[in-house]
Amino acid sequence: MLSQKILDNIMLEGKYKYSVYTTIEPRKNDDYNIRLEFLNLTPEDYQQVAELYKLNKSLEIKSDLISRNGYNITHILTHKIASNNLLDMVWECFSDDTTMSLIIE
Repeated sequence: MLSQKILDNIMLEGKYKYSVYTTIEPRKNDDYNIRLEFLNLTPEDYQQVAELYKLNKSLEIKSDLISRNGYNITHILTHKIASNNLLDMVWECFSDDTTMSLIIE
């Protein structure tokens, strides 16, 4: 199953709301590739989205599309960003299962 690019509303970290085009593609073990194309960003929004990306951590996400389709996605990890001086920004992400922990010995 491959999701098409769908107009969506997301909330990151429980407080930052954005309109985006969302594309969700299944991977192995209930994981997903997620592409977020941010729409109509103001300069302030653009700066905030850039700062969220720089946090380099798992970000909480809520989305109309995720809820409507029952995807088990609560957090994302961004791994690639594309942006320009026209306030366009695209994130490439993986879903992140925060119930799993990685232990390196």
